[in-house]
Amino acid sequence: MFLHPVLEKIRIYDQKNETEYFETLRIYSLTLHDREATAKTLCIRRNTLGYRLRRIEELFSVPFEEPGTALAILNSFQLLECEKQA
Repeated sequence: MFLHPVLEKIRIYDQKNETEYFETLRIYSLTLHDREATAKTLCIRRNTLGYRLRRIEELFSVPFEEPGTALAILNSFQLLECEKQA
């Protein structure tokens, strides 16, 4: 109910297409948009990360770099993490 609606769309897309956009956006959000830390955590190159982020924007029309959207997505991932631990 409090989760950003794009997250479920990304999760479904990943399942159907065997992509890793959900995890990419999760780590990118949790590192506060630090591309180097995100690439290192995901064990991918920064170019690959850039490609994935562009595809997320293109496929889901989500402006995740805008501060309000970035905060909503970060909060959503944090809520999901709390849900896992409960």
